[in-house]
Amino acid sequence: MTERRRDPRSFIGNYQERRRLAALERQQSARSKAIDSRRRLDDLSLITDLPLREEEEDIEGRLATVAASSEDLQDHSDIQMSPSSSSSLKAQDSPTAGQYLGQQQRKELWHHWASQLMNPEWLIEIPTDLATEWYVLPRPEGQRCTVLASKGRTISRLRNGILFENFQSGLPYGSRETYGEGGGQSNYSLLDCIYHAATETYYIIDMMIWRGRELYDCTTEFRFFWMHSKLEEEPANLLATTHRKQCVPLPAYPATPSGIQAAYSDPVTFTRDGLYFIHRRTQYSPGQTPLALTWKDAASSRFFIDTDAKGVVHPEQQVVLQYAHVPSRGVCTGDEPAIPLGTMPEQFVEKVGAKLKPGRLLKFTPRERWR
Repeated sequence: MTERRRDPRSFIGNYQERRRLAALERQQSARSKAIDSRRRLDDLSLITDLPLREEEEDIEGRLATVAASSEDLQDHSDIQMSPSSSSSLKAQDSPTAGQYLGQQQRKELWHHWASQLMNPEWLIEIPTDLATEWYVLPRPEGQRCTVLASKGRTISRLRNGILFENFQSGLPYGSRETYGEGGGQSNYSLLDCIYHAATETYYIIDMMIWRGRELYDCTTEFRFFWMHSKLEEEPANLLATTHRKQCVPLPAYPATPSGIQAAYSDPVTFTRDGLYFIHRRTQYSPGQTPLALTWKDAASSRFFIDTDAKGVVHPEQQVVLQYAHVPSRGVCTGDEPAIPLGTMPEQFVEKVGAKLKPGRLLKFTPRERWR
């Protein structure tokens, strides 16, 4: 009797489930490493890398220095800047415009902030404990970013660490009115947000630090409770009406059938771009994690199929992989640990040269190989 071939999707699903269980077990052992990383946030050069007088300057002028680092922008080509920022970069060619740090220092700073967000994986199979151990949130269209409120101003940075906006907000320490509220100069708040340009609003996905209190090692269940309760009772939130930019928490539902339906259909003030699932017991762990998942379909997003820059659907599917030295000239997935999938032609590697660094993202069009 011929043995029936197993559906390859089952291997993927089992693999993701095993990684979720391992990630939960690994959280405690990773605590010391996370503490070392967060200590860098207390370095004033990281929190306020730009002089205080900059809050009175035009953000576009400050971003002009980014034009001198086109290689960094290419390394993060999946990150799109706002139209106003992009136009300012093209309009100014001087690499020293608004430059207060050395170029190498800026690169180190961008790299540091680029590593602060917890990044979800795609939902490719349904977790067995979805209804009991997960939350689901509607995800707005917009720019994923960190938002830091400190020293009387609020700074947002894109996923690649580059400065996005410098503004006044109703967050603690995030405006002139709230600067110095109970805690001195070292206190600050740090949020994980998505900026929705149409409403000029930062929608809060998660909270890492609030008034100097770190929440990284707390479970999602506690962080969400803390986030919603503190923002509701925060007197400074009343100042949001006086500021052009607002910071608003996203609604979180239990990932039951009724909760998922609510995330799909409950009225919101933004355009949806998929759903965001996160495990109740996970800590906030910067980097990619299987304990946070993204889902998109035609009912929840306008961009659930990959398109080109003009919004046209590609005639063939495409996949993005990371370049790695191991195996030699290899490409692999972004999983932790990464899964090697192939090697690059030696001629291509020699042609690209030094630009092909480990971690560089490459886009491929898979095709069937004829024998």
